[in-house]
Amino acid sequence: MSKVRAFLFKLIFKVLPIVCFPAVCAIDWQTVCQFEQAMNKYSGKMKYIQIIAFLVLCPMLTFAQEERPAAEDNQDREVSAESDDTTTAWEFVKEKIFFGGTGGASFGNVTYINVSPLTGLRLTPNFAAGVGGTYIYYKSNYFNISTSVYGGRLFSRYYFLEKFIAHGEYELLNAEFYNENKLSYERKWTPALPLGGGIRQSLGRRGHIEVLLLMDLLYKPSTSIYESPFRLNFGIIF
Repeated sequence: MSKVRAFLFKLIFKVLPIVCFPAVCAIDWQTVCQFEQAMNKYSGKMKYIQIIAFLVLCPMLTFAQEERPAAEDNQDREVSAESDDTTTAWEFVKEKIFFGGTGGASFGNVTYINVSPLTGLRLTPNFAAGVGGTYIYYKSNYFNISTSVYGGRLFSRYYFLEKFIAHGEYELLNAEFYNENKLSYERKWTPALPLGGGIRQSLGRRGHIEVLLLMDLLYKPSTSIYESPFRLNFGIIF
């Protein structure tokens, strides 16, 4: 290997300058000889230059090889930390959010179907708030009528003494009402403000069944789909 390197060095620094330099620059042979002597002096110093370059570059290459795995390790740690944060946030949401609702059905000459789902967030161990929807289908064979009621609600509740619930909600429903002036039915939005409380029975770590007695503070017989301002609701939360 050292012989090949010496041959290449002589070819580049001795032979090529001697052959090419006079033709290109058109100088005399005395200048060429002087140039060859300068190259000989330079070749004596090449060994020292090679040693110095080796001593300088070797630690730099070693440092670069050591730095790359360290950077990759830091990147892996950052990715792992982001993954842990995402998992922690998802676990937090799963622990706080809940679902549930009420419902009922009866069939015969009068068909009645009520589906009222809800979802909420446990803001504190005792306080929760959320939204819900309502759909009611009613059909009477006696009067040959059928209608649908739909809408939504916002609610909040407070749990106290482990088993008791204070509950309030604002509800807005769309239903058909009879207009005596027009002698026909027309749809209207009717608001309600049921407030009250109830009791619950646990079902496992998160779920429970509940019974609520509510009173609608905005109740009007002419604009409500309910026959009374009082409501008795049975529901489940999980």
